[in-house]
Amino acid sequence: MKDDQVRTTAKVAVFFDGTGNNKTNARRDPDKFGVITNITRLFEACVVSDKLYVEGVGTLDNEDDSQWAKATGNNPIGYSGYGYDDKLNKGLNFLDVFRQTIPNEEIHLFVYGFSRGAALARDFAKRALAYPNVRIQFLGIYDTIVSLLRLTTPAIHFTNQDMERIDQILHLTAINEARNYFPLTSIQQRNGTQGLLAIENYYTPKVKEVFVPGAHADVGGGYAERAENVLLRKGAASFDTIGDELTIIRSTVVDFFSCSTSQAIWSNLLNESVVFEPVSGGYNLESKRNNVKVDLPVVYFEVMAAYANFSLQQDVFEVISTVTIADLQVLKDNLYTYLQTNVPLKGPCFAYANYAAFTHISSNYGVLNQIDVQFNQEVNTFSPALLFQEIETIRAACSSADLEQFNEEIVYQSFSLAPWDINAPNNKEWHRNVIYG
Repeated sequence: MKDDQVRTTAKVAVFFDGTGNNKTNARRDPDKFGVITNITRLFEACVVSDKLYVEGVGTLDNEDDSQWAKATGNNPIGYSGYGYDDKLNKGLNFLDVFRQTIPNEEIHLFVYGFSRGAALARDFAKRALAYPNVRIQFLGIYDTIVSLLRLTTPAIHFTNQDMERIDQILHLTAINEARNYFPLTSIQQRNGTQGLLAIENYYTPKVKEVFVPGAHADVGGGYAERAENVLLRKGAASFDTIGDELTIIRSTVVDFFSCSTSQAIWSNLLNESVVFEPVSGGYNLESKRNNVKVDLPVVYFEVMAAYANFSLQQDVFEVISTVTIADLQVLKDNLYTYLQTNVPLKGPCFAYANYAAFTHISSNYGVLNQIDVQFNQEVNTFSPALLFQEIETIRAACSSADLEQFNEEIVYQSFSLAPWDINAPNNKEWHRNVIYG
């Protein structure tokens, strides 16, 4: 009997964390590096023996983050290991070495990622399909962000031919994300970019791109439980102007799920916490909250793990549920039931008022004063102050290198960001841009 007729199957799981996310550093110094994400939770719950965790772009274990790499996806001059390509190659090298140890076996891959790590997971999966003995059994991703400073965008959309060797894709995406720097890269094969004014799920037997309540890191994890006091508008204006602008935000973007009517996604979140603060020249539009809870990502971790086990018909993850809050248990159950049906329904009717206490307002123009905690402002993005410091330090040490493209201005210009306003909303309606393949 020929070798290819007696092949057995090997299982491999690869996990790509989000920009600035690193489980080693988070556990070592959470005040500096933040908390773990759903990618760490999935990695640690995974029972597959051959598995790899790839730390997020901009990070290395036991090293300070590179703000340049977090901002652009590229290594700073004179450094390696921080960039998008480094993280991709870490995964590909792991797979290549593994393949060489079992040349006559089929390889079933389970691949997961969050943020830029979701882009990496898709990139890795597509490249892995170049090997004829590889099959992607499950691709589980959270809120894909590319935002790379490079001439060519990674090829992360799948052709019909690719899909013949991909069994299931689940993409959980953030309803309450509207930052200019965080456009969503959809799984869908449609040309161009579209403003997401009417939110609908994409649901097929093999691909489920499902919008869920929360901002980017509410879905993938990484926020610390802190107060949140932020500026919602750039500059002061009259009371009537502020009121009119808030009404537009609260009423424009709606969902089209299984409710009796469509629901505005911002009306509950931008409600009791919003204040019109009198200042010189009029009023500031602000949101003030003593504490934003961080239980929401755990819901999406448990949903991802449970649906992977269900889809694969095997226990790839062993999870003891820690979701104890009643409203979040309902959210979890409704999402999981929706995914299990494998019928292209619209999706659960979300009770947004029940999730406002767990949802961060990621779109903003900064914290209100210096005593406010800055950390959550820079989750999955970069620190403008530390970026400036890193650039100046490297430029001083590398005076002979070509430094023309190594400056702050190119970062802000390339991503259409105003300096210091890295979390600015995409537009006056606070709708998200979606990039299609």
